[in-house]
Amino acid sequence: MIKLEAIELFKIGILSDFPFGTLRESVTAKLGEPDCVIENEESSMIRYDYIEFHFIHLNENVKKLDGIVIIPKHETDSPERISIDCDWFNSNLNYEQTMRNLTSIGINFKETVSEADKEEKVIKTSGNVSFLFFPDDHKICKAGKFVGIEEIENKHTIG
Repeated sequence: MIKLEAIELFKIGILSDFPFGTLRESVTAKLGEPDCVIENEESSMIRYDYIEFHFIHLNENVKKLDGIVIIPKHETDSPERISIDCDWFNSNLNYEQTMRNLTSIGINFKETVSEADKEEKVIKTSGNVSFLFFPDDHKICKAGKFVGIEEIENKHTIG
């Protein structure tokens, strides 16, 4: 099993095992066959357990990591191939509890709202990771970060 440094992602915006710009083939080489693959001409997503890796297609053969989304794991989920170093993330926390936990581990953040719906609260960390919450009970829905094509193109191919 691989343990991802989610705290590192939340704090400084990188995942050392899978930096942005990593080739899709490198991710699958480390993790094996994904549980789910969604793909079109411009982008793709592969999912392992409750972690989504998003890729931008620079051409037909070059697919680079440009986004990572972590969805809270539920007790009923099957055994995982990936775990994260942040147990409280999977604890069904609400908005206020999430802010307290981020503060307790020294992660700076700001409160904002969703661009799609100004009523939905969002927490954006110092690592530029956005925490999104369900509108009804304000529990964590997912946390993720995406980078622009400029950042991907300016990096050397990783993997």
